[in-house]
Amino acid sequence: MAFCFYLNSLRWLPVHIAGAMLYFIPLVALFLSWLFLDETFTFIQGVGFIVTVFSVYSLNKKYSES
Repeated sequence: MAFCFYLNSLRWLPVHIAGAMLYFIPLVALFLSWLFLDETFTFIQGVGFIVTVFSVYSLNKKYSES
């Protein structure tokens, strides 16, 4: 079902943005596990979260400037 949503979103989003959003899947899983399963974040997970968000932001910024 998620893949169908992804393919459907390609109608409205540029390909480079839709592809970059796939990197947020682990972040969403981490957030939902914290929210619903009462999991705790480790320091390494927090660093990975920040690095992932910064990387996706910098990739999208690079493509939006061209």
